[in-house]
Amino acid sequence: ERNEDEQAKTRLRLNTALQLMVVGCFVNSISQLMLKYALEEISVWGGFFWPRLGVFAGALALLTLPSIRKRLWSAVRGIGWRVNLLIMGSEGTALGAVYTMTLAYDRGPLTLVSASSGAQPLFIMLFVWLVNRIRADTVPDKTDRRLLAIRLLPLGMIALGVYLLSW
Repeated sequence: ERNEDEQAKTRLRLNTALQLMVVGCFVNSISQLMLKYALEEISVWGGFFWPRLGVFAGALALLTLPSIRKRLWSAVRGIGWRVNLLIMGSEGTALGAVYTMTLAYDRGPLTLVSASSGAQPLFIMLFVWLVNRIRADTVPDKTDRRLLAIRLLPLGMIALGVYLLSW
């Protein structure tokens, strides 16, 4: 009995967030592979446009249901026009990013483009720092020098990996 308790303590335990990230990365990898394959047969615009049109059509279909439409309008009115504009701006920016990534998948090797997209946390750290410099504590972030070094180490490893993949 005691031996089983010790074994249970030494087993690798992944927290829920890490489990979800691994599943999300797995599904995203399949999606990227399918997109790269599709881009061999269709144009970049087609690879970008048709999936988004499908999502838009699905959202419109959901809005035909009165209960969903009522909850959506209630939420839109409740959060105010400034937050709604920020959300719309965020979605517009995300669309531009997805189009750019679709171009990258079309033009470059899938492994290199996927590895290069791992540099995104560097940009997020930069933007959080910039926003907090403009208006203090807009984005909660408790980064000290030690935590910054811990965050930059994996990014350096990603950069090295991208360099090695590009050989």
